[in-house]
Amino acid sequence: MNAAVLLQCVGMLLMLMFTNGVLLLYFSALGFTADRVVFYLSLPRLLQAFAVIPSAYYCASHGKKRIGHLGRLLMGAGGACFVLGGLVSDWQREAFIALGVGLCGVGEAMFASGWFALLDGIVPPAMRGRFFGRLRFWWQSVGVAVTAVCSMALSERSPMSAFYGVLAVGILGVLMSGALYSLRIPEAEGEAATEGDPMPTLLRVMRAPGYLPFCAYVFLISVFTATLPAIFGLLERNALGMGDRTVVWLGNAGMLGCVLGFFLGGRAVDRWGTKLVFLAAHFGYALSVGLFLLRDIMPVPLPAYLGALHFAFGVVYAGSTIAISTEMLALFPAENKPLASSVCYTFLQAGAALCGLLGAGLLRSGMLRETWRLGKLVLSAYDGILLIAATMVVLLTVTLGLVPSVIGKSDDLP
Repeated sequence: MNAAVLLQCVGMLLMLMFTNGVLLLYFSALGFTADRVVFYLSLPRLLQAFAVIPSAYYCASHGKKRIGHLGRLLMGAGGACFVLGGLVSDWQREAFIALGVGLCGVGEAMFASGWFALLDGIVPPAMRGRFFGRLRFWWQSVGVAVTAVCSMALSERSPMSAFYGVLAVGILGVLMSGALYSLRIPEAEGEAATEGDPMPTLLRVMRAPGYLPFCAYVFLISVFTATLPAIFGLLERNALGMGDRTVVWLGNAGMLGCVLGFFLGGRAVDRWGTKLVFLAAHFGYALSVGLFLLRDIMPVPLPAYLGALHFAFGVVYAGSTIAISTEMLALFPAENKPLASSVCYTFLQAGAALCGLLGAGLLRSGMLRETWRLGKLVLSAYDGILLIAATMVVLLTVTLGLVPSVIGKSDDLP
């Protein structure tokens, strides 16, 4: 289990740059408009939604570790494409960035398709909430530390060389995790190879009791929360005029909140069960997002106020993901666990991709005014997206009936 934690600590650095503000600033520095930035930050999730189930099928027929290792190599190549995108002329730039985003998205799908099935054979059921809390606590802590160090190289308007250095750290982390994955993670489960048409197996997985309704819930909550950190960053950079270093530090505050959320979330799931954690997450999301709109009337310095909201959002997001992972493992059907985990992962990433695409579409269409008023508040188009998201998350509390809550309150904990 310690090897799994170490692998995550170094392997997620590149993908964290999609959410901590680094790639948002890099794409903006390359001259991309706000709607294209949101689109490219959301595209990996869309690709993962389409690629993860085929990857899981090949995991069953060719081995989980083999497919996962290939995925890590693709992610490293995607990071290299990001660097090349900043070195070529304008007409080639978009092609390299699109290719890099595509390789990262498909590579992450290939890795994730067998990852939870591998963990299912390693982690005892009674320890899963705490294990996922510890796993995410440590890799998020490493992400905060490394990103904080890398952000020292960023100024208010950073030179391209600074971004290249930060991206190099992410690429190195992916390559190191590939070596750990090959050498230290056992493929203990001996599932029979899957041959022929995967559809019958897929249908049997989706008919497992409670599994498909839970996947539907995961999709819905992702649609209105998954890419909000990108909206936060664009609001801070484009509407509030904050510099690159400030935007990255605010993103880091959200990652720091995730550290606390992962620590508390695992214990909360083991103590009170997943459904209560999901209920708290709904209202936590709505509160942390809605308070962004009140920033002009708060009697505290703006960076400190926004940092606190990033932190709160990170705590809520982390607790929610712990509950999702724990409930998903509990609902696994016995047959073909890589495919089972990939069905839920597909719903999760499809919802996240739709969240980003809807945000990009709203920004591109001009349906939201660049400046508008809500009472005494002067708000931007980005605030309009946040208001919609906060409202919908509260309304979605009615969908908690889709959660079977296999993981209930523990009688063993005080």
